[in-house]
Amino acid sequence: MEYALTLTDFGQGKNPIVLPVSRCTPQNMSVSRCITGQYNGTAQYNVAIQHNLVADPQPYSAFEILQKCFHEDIEGVLNNYLQMEKAEIQRAGILPNAQRMRLRAWHYYKTLSKLQQPTEATVVDFIVRGQVEGADGNNRIELQNTAFRMRYIFDLRPCHQSCIGPLIRLNDQWKDDPVFPGYWIETNEYLLPILRAEDYERVAHDMLDRYFPENRKAIGGDTTVVEAEELAHRMGQRIEDVRFADKTIMGQIYYDYGEIDLIDDEGAVYRKRIRPGTILISKDNCSSAAVRNSTIVHECCHMYLDRWFFLLQMMAGRPYQAYSSRRKEHRRGIHCGTAIEWMEKQCEKLPAFLLLERDDTVCFVDRTMAEHGGVRSPESMRNMIELLAERNGVSFSMAKCRMIELGYYEAEGIREYVNGQVIPDHGCAGTWPEKTTFTISVQDAAKLACADSAFEAALRSGRYRYVEGHFCINDERYCYIDEFKRIRLTYYARNHIDECCLAFKVNGCRMKGEFRQSAVFRKKGETGQYPSGYTLAAEPGTEGYEKENSRLVSDSLLWMDIYKELEDEFGESIKHILKRKNLTQETLAGMLGVSPKALYNYLNSDRPSLPHIVGICVALSLPYYISMELIENAGYALRKSEIDFLYRQFLLQSEQISVERCEDILQKQGYPPLFRGEGNERNLPPKAAGTRMIKTVKTTMRPAEVR
Repeated sequence: MEYALTLTDFGQGKNPIVLPVSRCTPQNMSVSRCITGQYNGTAQYNVAIQHNLVADPQPYSAFEILQKCFHEDIEGVLNNYLQMEKAEIQRAGILPNAQRMRLRAWHYYKTLSKLQQPTEATVVDFIVRGQVEGADGNNRIELQNTAFRMRYIFDLRPCHQSCIGPLIRLNDQWKDDPVFPGYWIETNEYLLPILRAEDYERVAHDMLDRYFPENRKAIGGDTTVVEAEELAHRMGQRIEDVRFADKTIMGQIYYDYGEIDLIDDEGAVYRKRIRPGTILISKDNCSSAAVRNSTIVHECCHMYLDRWFFLLQMMAGRPYQAYSSRRKEHRRGIHCGTAIEWMEKQCEKLPAFLLLERDDTVCFVDRTMAEHGGVRSPESMRNMIELLAERNGVSFSMAKCRMIELGYYEAEGIREYVNGQVIPDHGCAGTWPEKTTFTISVQDAAKLACADSAFEAALRSGRYRYVEGHFCINDERYCYIDEFKRIRLTYYARNHIDECCLAFKVNGCRMKGEFRQSAVFRKKGETGQYPSGYTLAAEPGTEGYEKENSRLVSDSLLWMDIYKELEDEFGESIKHILKRKNLTQETLAGMLGVSPKALYNYLNSDRPSLPHIVGICVALSLPYYISMELIENAGYALRKSEIDFLYRQFLLQSEQISVERCEDILQKQGYPPLFRGEGNERNLPPKAAGTRMIKTVKTTMRPAEVR
């Protein structure tokens, strides 16, 4: 057994202590794995398979490394502690009458450590809960549960890979800990940082204070703009611009020596050995300065936050566990919800806090807006975001999100991306309500309609149309039909969005949604199978709004009349709608891509199928409330299944989507079609018992304009 004389106080007191030393022997690990980080909003990883073994993509925890690489005998160590420190343990109230003690059972509970410790002396505590058995002089057995704190000092450096320890105390005995008070970022069992929302500003300022100390007295001046290359240089990183053989990689950072396939100027692939502390930047994927800057800072954040994690993984005998990669594409289903995804999300979020430092950004925005009269119109806000992005060398989207985080909520309406396209800029007549958005995708609207009865009731009232990502009052002052038969918001509506559109409460910027009463938190929620990313805040004309124009456009008046005159039978209702809209069944059949005879059979069927009903509603661009009425009259109800969730999306945007596009979406998702081909059968509710099913007609869809 090797021992080391420890002069540093790691919790044993000021006196030197001799502790056992364990050397890393990773050859018994079952698989050698390579984990390469990919970046585009979530963490994804490639897995390199060595020795023809199936690789496990999960990382190893510090406790697994302790057991599998250092072969620590936890039971033996704790039994030795019970024998050597029996008097101290009994003074703490553990089995005070026992003459002998032994560990009867134990289990690992959690890991405690802090970030930014020296890699050659990283202190890690393992909390182990155990059942201690004691025997008195009469051999009477007594059991007591307690928790032990086992402290190890890891040398994570690739050429050393050892650990010293343990120092053991009962969990609540380490009152005056000399190690951790100097560090504030807690880590999890993988030695990854645990960062809460309020921690990012502090981490960013810690990094700026460490690497840009001259900026402390220059807040508000241009000198506080952080240059990505300068940050990497001051952190001791080298930057090389290369062409990767893997076209998805944007950048890589290396913690140890590694090899990578690159492409030379002639297009030939060659292999290059990379030194530790090197950042590789893709010439192809980082052609713009903003993307290059964010990629460099992203990798610097990995070095600052995750170096201990990667060095820990390298102890498992993974010679290629030396780097992480930022990627431009998202690969679903890999490492979702894992510590690796957590790590990547942190390094995705932190660069904005560095490149757009809080005080400096607020000072610049306030000063610039004051120079332009303080107006927060959509035009002025777009100009402000562009100026900030250009000044700080970041992307438009990063500048926009940072402004929202800092309280400039009007930026929410600028270059908003919804339903696969950018919608026109919009703003409020007055001050933009705090943590509020007026934009919602059709997918999120379908989720919210399932979760929020108030929102569903608002949609079924017939007062709103879904226009450019908004639910807008159906009034000629706010929306109109353009020359391409597309529904649009008027210029007035886009500048008075709070007057005419439903509002949704939000918290934070660009996070996933969680449905709650009267608020929305954009992170994963718990409500139903499809948790909503939004919560209805208020309707125009109700609390929170003072204005509402009651004049409805002629189309709306027509729909209201039709709604009042709907028949109980689906087929008769559709015939009535066709008559009021001056359409023939032949025209509707052409829109559906079926023969007039087939449509006649559908409309005269005792029991039309739900896919057929949805298809006809979409073809006729029926308002949501009328479509839902027809579905209910036919004896159906949209449930919280995946297929019904898609149907709800189609009906919400019936004015902007074609039947053919709905068919393509269903086919891509592997669901039965609305009209195209056979296979529209569906389980019917009890009302349909004994009725006949409709035989669908296999047809070829005619080309349809995607509106």
